Amino acid sequence: MTSKTAFVFALVALPFSGCTKKEVEAENEKPEEMHDDKTVTLTKEQMEHAEIKVESAELGSLDVTLKATGRVSENMNKTAKVTSTLEGRITKLNFDINDPVEEGDILALIQTPELVGKALEVKAPAAGVIVERRNAVGELVEKTNAIYTISDPKDLWVLAEIKEVDIGAVKVGQDATFTVLPYPGEAFHGQVVRIANQVEADSRTVEARIEVNNVRRRTLRLAWLLHDKMPG
Repeated sequence: MTSKTAFVFALVALPFSGCTKKEVEAENEKPEEMHDDKTVTLTKEQMEHAEIKVESAELGSLDVTLKATGRVSENMNKTAKVTSTLEGRITKLNFDINDPVEEGDILALIQTPELVGKALEVKAPAAGVIVERRNAVGELVEKTNAIYTISDPKDLWVLAEIKEVDIGAVKVGQDATFTVLPYPGEAFHGQVVRIANQVEADSRTVEARIEVNNVRRRTLRLAWLLHDKMPG
């Protein structure tokens, strides 16, 4: 929280009226007055050079930077596993890692006993980029085996490992700034969208998920490590 602290300066005026000798002696014999530690007395010369500004205290926001390590991950809400609807043998694979695809593109052909003389077409369920390829031509696949994984590279997750003692300063909706190791001088920005509800036993950290708009696809890549800074 940013707060403006109010400073109050008490100015003490000293009398300059004439006094008799006895009055002066009596004045000198008076015990020394106790000064309040919160009272500041300025001389005339100090007053002429002082620039004093008094403001009322008010609530605001204070940026507290937390440093954490993490990694870049695909956005699982925009990621799809591509499987065959029938068991069979792969006869053709039309795409490879990092190839862009559109929804409906034919990714692979499967020879299956159920379709005599005709290959099963495996199509892309969504547009994106091939981020994982699990098979080769000639391999047998089951309906539960993923042949490809497609993800949208324009929207990524950053998974930051926050120290247990710092997790209280992290809130959903906060902005986050981070750098990746290949580009240490370039800052990227995102927003905290989820915080895990359990602490990792070994590292004593809590995972915070940050959503990042990765319009410049050439820059942010999956699994890159990062240094993360999140204002509390």
